[in-house]
Amino acid sequence: MPFYPNGHLKRHLLTDKQYISALQQILLGLRYLHKRRIIHRNLKPKNLLIDKDKDKITVIIADFSLSKIATPTNNLLNTFYGTLPYATPDVFPRRTRTSNGYGAKVDIWSVGIIIFNIYSLLEVPPLPKKKDPRRQAVIIEK
Repeated sequence: MPFYPNGHLKRHLLTDKQYISALQQILLGLRYLHKRRIIHRNLKPKNLLIDKDKDKITVIIADFSLSKIATPTNNLLNTFYGTLPYATPDVFPRRTRTSNGYGAKVDIWSVGIIIFNIYSLLEVPPLPKKKDPRRQAVIIEK
């Protein structure tokens, strides 16, 4: 994988036109992945690398360490993965026990949270300093 010296989406103040272009590229990338049954499960600004050339921006979806291929016999997933502020309620342990699981829509939810963050419409709640997934999940669910 090439080096992207411009870093990730969170590090940039972009124009509205660039943000719209970035969003289109993210959604097209997700369409490509989802057609191939790949669910990223950890979309967040730090996993969206930026390549800038003057006013043109290119977004690269990165970090597939938590991604999963949904097999034809198992289209829904049940394991809890992702970065809590960007995770859909469907992935929380209490929720997955009472449902049939989750699918590719978890990535779309994450894109929605990214949009809210870009336009400061949503404050991400502070998480406990100690990495206690159960406690963090309770805070996010509230």
